[in-house]
Amino acid sequence: MGTCVVCGTDLPTRRGPRARRYCSRACQAKAYRARQEQRTSHRAAAADEQRLAAEYDAVPSRQLADTLSLAAGRIAGALTAGQAADDHDLGILARIPVVLTARAHRAAALAGALPAPGAAPTVTVLHLATPPEPGRPSRDDSAPAPPRRHPTKTSRDDATPAHATTATELTTAAPAPRRPGSPHTSREDSAPLPTWDTTAIKPVPQRLPKKQVQAVIDAAELVRAPDYRDSHTWILRSGDTLIGYVVPSYGGTSRSGRNGWVSRLGGSSGPRCRSRDGAAADLAARWLRVVTAAPKRTLTGNN
Repeated sequence: MGTCVVCGTDLPTRRGPRARRYCSRACQAKAYRARQEQRTSHRAAAADEQRLAAEYDAVPSRQLADTLSLAAGRIAGALTAGQAADDHDLGILARIPVVLTARAHRAAALAGALPAPGAAPTVTVLHLATPPEPGRPSRDDSAPAPPRRHPTKTSRDDATPAHATTATELTTAAPAPRRPGSPHTSREDSAPLPTWDTTAIKPVPQRLPKKQVQAVIDAAELVRAPDYRDSHTWILRSGDTLIGYVVPSYGGTSRSGRNGWVSRLGGSSGPRCRSRDGAAADLAARWLRVVTAAPKRTLTGNN
């Protein structure tokens, strides 16, 4: 059986994870007000910093630190034992950190790391403009700027603007990162594409090493076919190797009639997939199984 920490009244036995500490709401409120008053009485205001610094001016910082450490240890021991902390120790815990902080700021100001109290802040202005090249006159800021011309809209068939060359070079130098878990990346350009006749690796059983085939699949990319506007066909290729095609599947109830995507490897079609990336992954897996399979032997010795 426990007792109330405020008035000492015996508390009835209570089952549960939390033990009862007060006999009534009045004692609980009284303990709360006592904690608030104790916390406020031992809190040093910002205006008292100079007064405390002058009061402990003759005490070395090492001695202040040792006193603070001992007071903190005694408070921790009292809290562990379930007793109230001593007021003297609480006062030390409230005053000495203010004194040590003031001394640290003063030392930093003397060393130049922090501005002195009351000093005007200094502002350093950095001129980030690049110097003019030799032989080229610098631009006069006082001269009026030429009028800005509004760009005119051009169609897709117009010539490429001059700034597009720089963008192309940057794209070539730093390709976009691939998404993790996807064996290919999608591109919308129509670069020279291999055909079944010019492909480097034929989609026939030829017992290729799986590491070599996996390297080809990892470098594969999904690009639009030359007749994409009419057929909406995508081509999965890896360099000069044509892996297969990804075409939309029709028969759904949507406005376009599409209900998924289908992969085509040679003359065979794969299962219908919900996304284009899923059909491309299925195409890569089927192509891997085909080119790593053993070729069939016939009576003439040909495949």
